[in-house]
Order: sequence, then structure tokens, then C-alpha cells
Amino acid sequence: GIDLSESVQVRGYNYTETGESSVSVNRAYSLRALMGSMVKHSNNIATNELIDYVGWDYIAQRLSDRGYQATSLRSKLVGEKTYPSHNIGPGPNRITTNDLTQMVRQLYQFQRPEDAALLVALRGQSNPEFGQRAIAELNSPRVTWIGEKWGQNSQVIGTVLVFRVDKTRYVLTVAIDHSANIGALRQVIRSTVQHLLNSSDWQTPVYISGGL
Repeated sequence: GIDLSESVQVRGYNYTETGESSVSVNRAYSLRALMGSMVKHSNNIATNELIDYVGWDYIAQRLSDRGYQATSLRSKLVGEKTYPSHNIGPGPNRITTNDLTQMVRQLYQFQRPEDAALLVALRGQSNPEFGQRAIAELNSPRVTWIGEKWGQNSQVIGTVLVFRVDKTRYVLTVAIDHSANIGALRQVIRSTVQHLLNSSDWQTPVYISGGL
């Protein structure tokens, strides 16, 4: 029920290092632009401002309402050295590959008006080196990359990938702990998709998640 065209001022206290500059502090952006920057570019500043806009209690309640018992958002994002200076949060964040898979799966059911805007952002991911490249390396006309949300920090590298094999759509989440080995991540994706290509059952959608 929130108008995504609403303008929001990004406050200076939400600054931290981030990998790109689609959103910066002391400027105003629409909620749609902030959300797009958070999803497409993993922009830490946009994420921190959205946390303030929505609020910790609201986020916790919505996660609970949607059944994500293993996932909690309790801290703003931090770059290499600089912490946000206001409302940083009471503790660590937590999410599982199973919850990530279900979150993306639910988007494709189009149950909420904002789902379409989120899917546009997912299709606009700016790094082609994760699942998009793994799909391309299979060189199969039967497989189509649809979108993904990748991420990497000092603890984990991973992606939630949406793709189609023939007429069936799949959601695959892969995460590798204590590694930055993107080649290994792509190998897991290729092996999993190749398994689907070798299967004879295309009628039942499969939602897959896993960690290494």
C-alpha cells in the first residue's frame, strides 16, 4: 500500500562504503529508485535508508506474517570501515538459502502489487558473472536466464537464480561459506541445470536451495 513514487531524502548518517554510486547521501530519490538500487546494485546506502523508512518492527512483523521464521533483519549494512551513525540496529542479520528461495518463488506468484516492481529490479542485476554467465556457458537453447539476486561479503558468496528450462521455471539458490570462489559457484549452477536438462520430467516445478 505504499506509493513507490514517493520521494525520500537519504540522510547523511546512513552513509557507508558501497560498491557503486546509484544512490548517495543528502539527495532525494523515489522509493522505487531506492528499492531498485538495493536490488540491482546491492547499494548499502539505499538499503539503510529503506530500513529507516519502513522500521525494524514493521520488517520483523512482515517477515513473520509471510512465514520466514529463520530470517531476521537486525542491523544496517556496513561497508569496509564506516558504520552508519544512527539507528544501526540491535544485532546480527540472518537468512537461509531456503528462505531466499521461497521469497523469490513468491514474487513470481504476483500476489502483491509491488511484486512486479521487484521483478523488474531482479532482471536488472548489474553483474553478469554469477548465474547469468553460468547459464550462458551451458550453451543450451533450452535454458533461459530470467533474473537473479547475487551477493558477496567477507563471509559468503551466493546467488538466487531464476531460469527456465523449456517451459518450466525454476528457482535455485546457491551459497558458499568462507569463500569468494565465483568459479565454484558457477560450477554448482551448471551442474544443477545440466541435471535438469538430463531429466525427463518437465511437468513439476522444482525450487532448489543449498549451501556449501
